[in-house]
Order: sequence, then C-alpha cells, then structure tokens
Amino acid sequence: MGATPVFGFRFPEPPDPADVPTDMHELALDVETAINGALVPKPVVNGRFVKGVGGAAVWAALTAADIPPIGDAQIAAGAAIDYRKLGQQAVIQLSRSAPASIPNAAQTHVPWDVVNPITDPHAIFSLDIPSGSVTTTEAGWYLLTSYLVYAANVNGIGRIVMLLAGTGEVGRAVTPPAFPNVSAAIVVRAAANTAFQVDAFQDSGGPLNVNGTFSVARLGS
Repeated sequence: MGATPVFGFRFPEPPDPADVPTDMHELALDVETAINGALVPKPVVNGRFVKGVGGAAVWAALTAADIPPIGDAQIAAGAAIDYRKLGQQAVIQLSRSAPASIPNAAQTHVPWDVVNPITDPHAIFSLDIPSGSVTTTEAGWYLLTSYLVYAANVNGIGRIVMLLAGTGEVGRAVTPPAFPNVSAAIVVRAAANTAFQVDAFQDSGGPLNVNGTFSVARLGS
C-alpha cells in the first residue's frame, strides 16, 4: 500500500518489556529532534550516515539508495508528535521464540512468532504469525523499530536490518561483522492496509542465526 519514509536513525538498544515506556519516550524525543531539524540522513554504518559503503557489488547495491528529502507537508504533519501521545496510541512488539536462520546473501523476511503485550485499543493491527508482518487498518504516522542480533561470525562484509512498508523498503541500518547487533527506526506516513515487515541480510558465507524484536507504534493521523 505505500508509505513515505521521513527519516531513519539507529535505535540504541533492544527494548526491555519492563522498560517500554522509557524506550518509547526516548524514541519519541529522537523523532521530535529529527523532525525539527529536518534531517535527511543516509543509510547507517557504525553510527554514521553514509552512501555506497563496501567493496563488493552486492554490498554497494544494498547501501546505495538515499532516503528521499523531507517535504514541508511531512514536517508539518509530524510536528505534533511527542512522547505523551505514544501512551495513547496503538503499539505492538514482535519477537522470536528461538533464533531464526537467515541464508547467505539473500534478503529474507524475519519470521517473528511471539507477540508481546499489545496496546491496541481500537484493534487497528492485524497480525500474520509466523511470517511476522503487521498490517494496519488505519492511515497515519507510524514509528517502526527493529533490533537484530546476529550469531557471532566475522566473515563477510556486514549485517543489515531493513524496514519495509507495503512492498517497498523505507529504512535500513548496516553494521560490520565484528558488531553483530544492528538496529533501525523510522517514521513513515502509511495508507490503510499497509503491511510492515523486517528483512535481514548477511553475507557470512553460510546460514546465520538471528534474534531480536520488531515494534510498530501509531503516532497519530
């Protein structure tokens, strides 16, 4: 269904279910900062926004795309977001009951199979378990966050987490093999019936296990 990316930034740590209010508060403050500053970042590598990192063709292709510029209408629409509204909106978090195997050099959906506590007062989320996609029935602004932990392996060029809305990628983060934890977050404007999903990519030379979380929060209309 389409979704327009606004900006992307690293989610600093995996959300602890006992600490979700604090995590969401911190994320929302990042949202406000980025919107107010009209940031237009590139894909993230080691905490830096860069373009075209890596010597291999597949890696260059995976990190080549810029995030489109932020328009005035997007800034105006997102300016009302603050952390107090996160507690009033629908939030869902998915995780894995056990690590999932990600094949070598193939972009792969992460098959989330555990639904953590949901705040969905108007039942706007429809879940597809175990494929792990989350579909919203309402148009609006959504905060997507994912934290992936790959099995330790120093081979290859890197590890990627990709955030998808509808049929397209809206954000990603990249880390080298020496740092197997990778996270990303982005705010998107999504139409009704948009499906959100997380993809993983690794090039260790063989299958590699991954674990982590995926959260979707509606920020407003």
